[in-house]
Amino acid sequence: MNAMTKRIAIAFFLLCMFNNAFAQNVTIEQVLSLRTKPLSYIDEFLTGKNWELIEANEPSDEKIGALSFAYKKSSIDDTAESFINFYYTNYSVSNNMLSFQVITPSKYNSYLTKIKALGYKLQNSFVDKGELIKVYQKNGITIKINTSTQKDDEDSSTQTTYVFNILTNSMYNIIYNQ
Repeated sequence: MNAMTKRIAIAFFLLCMFNNAFAQNVTIEQVLSLRTKPLSYIDEFLTGKNWELIEANEPSDEKIGALSFAYKKSSIDDTAESFINFYYTNYSVSNNMLSFQVITPSKYNSYLTKIKALGYKLQNSFVDKGELIKVYQKNGITIKINTSTQKDDEDSSTQTTYVFNILTNSMYNIIYNQ
């Protein structure tokens, strides 16, 4: 292998490594930290990483507010590679909730591996309404993972979706009557 071919091979390898790291776009640590950040920080952080704000709803006495972001959103329809939804009230950031959705098994496995490495412990797993639910907890934080499938009527293919819900243990108990 001549020197030029070797340089091209090294450059290609580094490019593949960069693309693989960039494809993740946000780490699980970054997602976990967003839960207690102000709205302006969340918007600037995600749009700085090429996420697109797709919906914003203000909170009221009757309902919580929400910001929704999409990553690599299609210009044709509302599909995207990933979604992040941030739920908040005007009263306390400690009860804010966040959910993010991925559609590739490799991203799901990467996030799940990191959640376990961060010390989150599996508390429960069950099937509810056709979804596999796994509940991990650590230090007052719950990560509830919903895995669901949806069949496409046009080509009979099945799409698996992974949703990570991040909230306090107390909010988890209130919402899910545990």
